[in-house]
Amino acid sequence: MNNDATSQEKVERPDAFFKDPLEVAIDPALSTEQKKEVLGTLEQDARQVSVASDEGMTGGEPVELADVLDAKTSLELLPTTLKPKPEKETNMAGELHEDRSILGPELLDKHRAISTLMEELEAIDWYDQRIQACSDHELRAILTHNRDEETEHASMLLEWLRRHDASFDLQLKKYLFTEGPIREAGAASDPGAPAG
Repeated sequence: MNNDATSQEKVERPDAFFKDPLEVAIDPALSTEQKKEVLGTLEQDARQVSVASDEGMTGGEPVELADVLDAKTSLELLPTTLKPKPEKETNMAGELHEDRSILGPELLDKHRAISTLMEELEAIDWYDQRIQACSDHELRAILTHNRDEETEHASMLLEWLRRHDASFDLQLKKYLFTEGPIREAGAASDPGAPAG
């Protein structure tokens, strides 16, 4: 495998860069979609060579169809750590919508906290569903323990955000630990402001 070639060159001329179809499946320079395209090309070529061979025509060193099909299967079975991450995930947890070079370290840390909070809340939701569906008492206790740890993590992140964002600080102080209808709690803390 030639690592100096561009991804596009590898997609356009895979036979020039890969000796074995399995090399395609583990090539870190290619996206999953590019790997599928290359393996599709190799499969088509191998099928054509097979037909030509059946008709008595020979030439070149064909890639074996079985090897291509094995590589396609391997691509689906590879651990996600060996697959390239989609572009939006390579920045950090959660998608950045602006160029990270103009965001600054404070905003990137806030982004990390918000993204992680979202992940913790999602984990809590998953655990709640699993707890509800679980029929084994001991497993339910373990899942409940895990869910409660995620709740602790989410609470710590929320407090970090409150300490580092004046708007969060204002709104959380306005609504948390109040009694009665939530919208009225906000209006009561600022009588002149419309609720919302």
